[in-house]
Amino acid sequence: MFLALHNVKASRKLPALTRSFYVRQTAPPNPWLPQRGDTVYVGMSGGVDSSVVCHLLASLNMYRVRGVFMRNWDSRDEHGTDSDGKGCEWERDWNDVQKVSHHIGVPCEMIDLSREYWTRVFDPSLQAWQRGLTPNPDVYCNKEIKFGALLSRLPAEDSKTGRPVFLATGHYATKDWVHEPGGWIPHLGRGRDSNKDQSYYLSSITEQALRRALFPIGKYTKAEIRQIAAEENLPTANREESMGLCFVGERGRFKKFLSTYLPPSPGNIVNALDGKVVGRHEGLWEFTKGENARIPGVPNKLFVSGKDTEKNIIWVVDQPTHELLHFNVVEVANVHWIHARPTSTIRRFSIQYRYRSKPSWGLVEFINNDPTHVRITFEEPQLSLAEGQVVAFYDAEHGHVLGQGTAAKVHNTFSPWTPPPIRDAEAEKAALMKRKTAEKLKRFKERRAAKNNERLASAASS
Repeated sequence: MFLALHNVKASRKLPALTRSFYVRQTAPPNPWLPQRGDTVYVGMSGGVDSSVVCHLLASLNMYRVRGVFMRNWDSRDEHGTDSDGKGCEWERDWNDVQKVSHHIGVPCEMIDLSREYWTRVFDPSLQAWQRGLTPNPDVYCNKEIKFGALLSRLPAEDSKTGRPVFLATGHYATKDWVHEPGGWIPHLGRGRDSNKDQSYYLSSITEQALRRALFPIGKYTKAEIRQIAAEENLPTANREESMGLCFVGERGRFKKFLSTYLPPSPGNIVNALDGKVVGRHEGLWEFTKGENARIPGVPNKLFVSGKDTEKNIIWVVDQPTHELLHFNVVEVANVHWIHARPTSTIRRFSIQYRYRSKPSWGLVEFINNDPTHVRITFEEPQLSLAEGQVVAFYDAEHGHVLGQGTAAKVHNTFSPWTPPPIRDAEAEKAALMKRKTAEKLKRFKERRAAKNNERLASAASS
């Protein structure tokens, strides 16, 4: 099912923005499918993906297309200067959005959501990092900002026609509709490009927001999007892809960035096998499970296998696939189901707990019959899941996203581990030196006492 032909390349078709799946013969028309004359806002970031989305929609000549740019973050809001001249500074992004909008011929506007981003996404993430967890702000940005605060700022429906007002984004994801007894239900699906599929990042979206969401490039690959941008001479055609968290940038800057917001909390880095202290850290937030710890002065690689939040310890092992990094059971808290909560207490789902990671099969069981707190038992051992990471659930039959939660407890039931006694090498060395000094002093005193006794005996005999 296709809406229209692309107006530049007659051989290229624009896939349907949404599809009606499993339609019963008696099903009424779906009022949530975009119609001619509907208003569609395009969430534009200044990147090539959202730029092509805007172009594709405008080229259909079917909708009233408007660009909207969200100002979410700027380091100068906090520090008053642009010290490094890099990062996701909103002025550069906003300028690119305006250039693209002018090129395409659609109006655009900016909405300042920096306050909402701080209170709903960044501050909760800071608190999680400080507790030694590994949150994913990008997942909650989609729920709280793009499909939360932004949608609430946009009109829900057209004042003249009463039709829904839609929000299109540059996510590599798809949306299908299923007609059920209660009406038409939207379902979130994976993008065609498996290397760019962003359904994991959208797993926290609500059903209400999903109804109004459009993902026009979900059936394209990244290479095809680049090609369209180049053919249409879009100003952002050659813009590099943003990497990492918007407010951090590359991973190498992560520790330095967080150190400006979190006070230091020094602790030991300990070998999980022999208990030997191998280094120091400035806060549990500096490392996440599975990463190379890169400890100064330690020649061999050591990998983070866990954290002890009570003793402020980071545990490490000597292999990236060590058995202590494997797990088979995880408890997931604060579970959000996009649709109605599952009725059965145990179900088999496809599970994804990292962007671009291969999905794994697992049995999901409610804990104490609570659908917001579940236990996942994987069919095969898994590698490196940190507490705080987002765990997404996918339908076993159709692959639709069902919801997500945060990893609360990770267990390795096939190879239990008991923390070894802590061995501080420096402390052991100091203690050894202290014992040797005490022994030397004791022997010195014994020799001196013996000599004194000899003198006294010699004096008495004379």
